[in-house]
Amino acid sequence: MMGQITPVFIISLVIAVSALAMLIGFSAYVASSLSGMAYSIAASSSAMRNTISQGVQIPNSYNIWVEWQ
Repeated sequence: MMGQITPVFIISLVIAVSALAMLIGFSAYVASSLSGMAYSIAASSSAMRNTISQGVQIPNSYNIWVEWQ
């Protein structure tokens, strides 16, 4: 009985964890882009942009957009 329950449980756990990680990553990307807009409006210091670009990892096009502003 346990031999039949555990593989299904492990597979469902892996699927749930990966879906949760994708949700967390997407919400973190949206929150960082919103906070990046607020930072570009409030304080346009290069150090703040460096911390934002280090925190996200995808923001090359977004940093170009911040530079255009």
